[in-house]
Amino acid sequence: MFHAEKVPSAIERYEKEINRVLGVLNDILTDKEYLVEDRISYADLAFVTWLGVLEWDSMGKGEWKKNEKFAAVKAWYERLTERESFKKAMDIKASGKDGVFGVKKE
Repeated sequence: MFHAEKVPSAIERYEKEINRVLGVLNDILTDKEYLVEDRISYADLAFVTWLGVLEWDSMGKGEWKKNEKFAAVKAWYERLTERESFKKAMDIKASGKDGVFGVKKE
């Protein structure tokens, strides 16, 4: 992704780590809507943006969502990314505005 040279051992290592983290999340989210108790929390917001990185072309284009082993993570991810507040935050990020005040980065 950020390195010109593709190092197969590094790619394999990070793919395994992504699958491990997704497996842990899936175990936690099985029969739950959110990571902590029954409401959205900072933990959800932190991880949903991490999963957004996996949508990048260089990170598999969201292929993880096709894996049934991660069905609970997929449902949780879709639930969070469909929230109007999440969409608004992503629109602000995409526009190049920064912070709470919406000040454009220079």
